[in-house]
Amino acid sequence: MNSCVGRLSFLSMKSCKANNINILTTETTSFSLTSVRFRKRRDQPRRAPSKIYYVRQPTPKDPEEMAFLNTELKHYNTKMKSITAFLQSQRRPFSQMVKEQNSATNHNHDDLERAFELNRVWNENVAKQRAARLTAEALAVQAIKDSKLAENIKRLEKEQTRAKELLQSVAERRTQALDMDNLDEELEKFLDSEPINHNFAITATGEKIR
Repeated sequence: MNSCVGRLSFLSMKSCKANNINILTTETTSFSLTSVRFRKRRDQPRRAPSKIYYVRQPTPKDPEEMAFLNTELKHYNTKMKSITAFLQSQRRPFSQMVKEQNSATNHNHDDLERAFELNRVWNENVAKQRAARLTAEALAVQAIKDSKLAENIKRLEKEQTRAKELLQSVAERRTQALDMDNLDEELEKFLDSEPINHNFAITATGEKIR
């Protein structure tokens, strides 16, 4: 029995070493297996190869093609130089004309100064006229406001006079009004007075017919 267990353990250890499996043995015959796998995930990118010792080889050049390109480059440079010289020759008269205009402008500097002085004087006169016009407009507006204020004062005075007259008339009528003090006296006067007969006709001329 022990020999079979020893043979089994030897075979299992040999197979485990072949399969890269670590074996943890104990004093008894039982053991545990730990499997280790070195496999990348599918989503893990693959590392690019290093270029530390890479030396790029120059691109081979065709001699006939290089000779043709050098010839065409010389022709191109010659054409560009001729075009540049032509443009510069065409630009010289324009530059001379600009210089002459600048010199004429310098000669006309006094005229410009005189024009600026006239413009300044004109602006001052216009400013004075504007100030006088604004002052006159302000005075006219103030006069209108004063007239309206005077009219409002007169209207208020008339209203106050009318209110005083109304109060006075009301006070006068109040002396003739009936109250609990003179009620008996007024009733006696009314009873003692003769009745007024309004049963009559009036002609076209206003004559009363009884």
